[in-house]
Amino acid sequence: MTAKKISISPDIQVKLPIVFGIKECVLSQAEADFFRESQPFGFILFSRNLEAPDQIRKLTDDLKNCVESGEVPILIDEEGGSVQRLPQPLWPGRPSALELGLDFIEQPDQTRVRTRENYFRIGQSLYALGISVNAAPVLDLQFPHTHEVIRDRSFNPNPDAVATLGRAAAEGLREAGVLPIMKHMPGHGRATVDSHLELPVLDHSLEELRKSDFIPFKKNADLPWAMTGHVQYNAIDSTYPATLSSKLIHDFIRSEMQFQGLLISDCLFMEALPSDVPKRVQTCLDAGCDLALHSHGDVKAMEDAIRNIPPLSDDAKKRWQAALQWLRC
Repeated sequence: MTAKKISISPDIQVKLPIVFGIKECVLSQAEADFFRESQPFGFILFSRNLEAPDQIRKLTDDLKNCVESGEVPILIDEEGGSVQRLPQPLWPGRPSALELGLDFIEQPDQTRVRTRENYFRIGQSLYALGISVNAAPVLDLQFPHTHEVIRDRSFNPNPDAVATLGRAAAEGLREAGVLPIMKHMPGHGRATVDSHLELPVLDHSLEELRKSDFIPFKKNADLPWAMTGHVQYNAIDSTYPATLSSKLIHDFIRSEMQFQGLLISDCLFMEALPSDVPKRVQTCLDAGCDLALHSHGDVKAMEDAIRNIPPLSDDAKKRWQAALQWLRC
């Protein structure tokens, strides 16, 4: 089979490989000026940015108008369960991945359909607000010791179940016109600590990881986006967590798992990572992430983060174009 040739749209030539957050529900003049000057790849929204439908639609329009491109991704984490950014009761609460996956072994077809429908409804809500990328589904496995930061966000302990339900979730979002991001590659479920606060370090063998944690991601390697996990896998790299590890990204995510989509870091403000945030931005890009996620929304911190980073790579541009084609197929 001949690989599809992806052309690069001229409107993404000057973007920076970074996704920024903002502070409030309204775009400040300082933020708007900075974004017009820096031309970031996209933006991410959090609960602090979301009040009501009209306000959110204006905010997403304002953000897009800052960037000289026809396609400006607006991201959000809208998983259901413990991770829902859209305020309730304006938007309905959605079941967690754990709740959705409970009956998979007994009722696989019904569970798959229910999962797809749930994420389709989530996608409809996002699309109506101008939000085009959802940082979901979570493809991490459940273990007896899985930290609570992940536990209810995981579909199932079984890797094949997680792969199937992750695919259903991605298809539901796609049907609604929203791009999915599978996370946290290559697996966060074994972590017993919260990577927001400290670095999870895993000593499991490659054989064990290949038979479990890696399976959902490998089976969904054709999806258009993935997010790295801030987890250190000593069997692969005993120095750096996945987000900063060129060995893990190139040898495993890209080569062994065959993921060729856009790879974005998890939030670079999390305490699992060493050094300061500008250095983290540089290191994750050098390691092979296509995009750095810089979510806190402080203009001075954003200025510092882009001081030494290159423009968006040609490979990342092609992956973005391929993601848009995947969505529109």
